[in-house]
Amino acid sequence: MFPQLSISEGLKKYPNKLIVTMGSKGVYFNDGSKEVQIPSYLVQPVDTTGAGDTFNGAFGVALTSGLDMESSIRFGNLAAALSIQTFGAQGGMPTLEEMKGSAFYEKEWNLK
Repeated sequence: MFPQLSISEGLKKYPNKLIVTMGSKGVYFNDGSKEVQIPSYLVQPVDTTGAGDTFNGAFGVALTSGLDMESSIRFGNLAAALSIQTFGAQGGMPTLEEMKGSAFYEKEWNLK
């Protein structure tokens, strides 16, 4: 991404703007004072096609709905975790209702 920088250096250079998704290793960002890792949800993957797109869409919805960066990343992680448990990119994208039915859904997200 930035050949002259390590991931940590890139995150530090762009706090609260750059996030790096690492699949099962979670998501990394810098909150302005430290590097933060948000872990992935542990699920049994069936098909990872579309997981990144699903994460990006859900993350964007959460962030523009007023959730903070960490909560938005967790929301995106949940959407991606649900998506990889079924076949196909589009068919795997969970609806909000499917996300709310997950044991991992956080009630304080309160998205409608």
